[in-house]
Amino acid sequence: MADHIRQLQIGAFDVHVISEGVIKVHTSQAFEGKDEALWRPHVEMDADGRMNYGLNIVHVKTEHASVLIDTGIGDRHPTRDRTEERFPFIETMSLLHSLEGLEISRLDITHVLTTHAHGDHFMGHTILRSGERGATYPNAEYFMMEADFTPKKQAKDSPFMLHFPVLQESGHLQLLPETMKITNGIRMIHSPGESPGHAIVEIESEGNTAYFLGDLFHEPLEIRHVDWVWQGRDQEKMIQSRAELVGMAKEKDATLITAHFPFPGAGKLREEGDGVSWEAV
Repeated sequence: MADHIRQLQIGAFDVHVISEGVIKVHTSQAFEGKDEALWRPHVEMDADGRMNYGLNIVHVKTEHASVLIDTGIGDRHPTRDRTEERFPFIETMSLLHSLEGLEISRLDITHVLTTHAHGDHFMGHTILRSGERGATYPNAEYFMMEADFTPKKQAKDSPFMLHFPVLQESGHLQLLPETMKITNGIRMIHSPGESPGHAIVEIESEGNTAYFLGDLFHEPLEIRHVDWVWQGRDQEKMIQSRAELVGMAKEKDATLITAHFPFPGAGKLREEGDGVSWEAV
């Protein structure tokens, strides 16, 4: 198996974590207002002060479904280029090519789950073919929380407006008002804070559980410091969502899969003092 793909077994489900590459995130973005003495010893950064964040995407194969959780940064387009001006991206391999390597056809995907409406999680939702933009996974239903569907608040040239109106007009897009079962063993759980409609995804089979966390945590230090929340987010709701996830994960001894921890971004929570810490697996 390719070095940028890791297979996990969650009960009867085959789970693949696929790295699409590395996002360069400046420490001033991640740790604004935080005591440098608490984070600097644990962080590797380049000469420009940027850290390497992963861009991890998950595919789940169940008995009757082929589920993709987030679609990454997508093809080249001016909207992606503008995103990379703020967060430079180093690609490992495109998601579509990685799926092909796993012998997973884009035509076989049955469900596409959007953890939240930030571009690095959905810019692969649609694709330009023969001059027309359409669903990258044309036989899938696309799911996201209704609270993140905000076209009236988006700039016309934004990644959101490039992708989601296409999916809505074609009938692919399903908006969820609340936490909801998607298919057997897969549930989207509303976990606001990073965005109003941010969701995590529960994967459960034969008594084994995993959670894909989206941007509930951006990097391991936030697990030890659950009140470390990026600027522009809803701190109160983020802390509450994190506490709820920690409770569920401890109760079920769940495997956690993260979008932005270093690949493969999988681990478990371990008790540490009065809190928890991250143990990679």
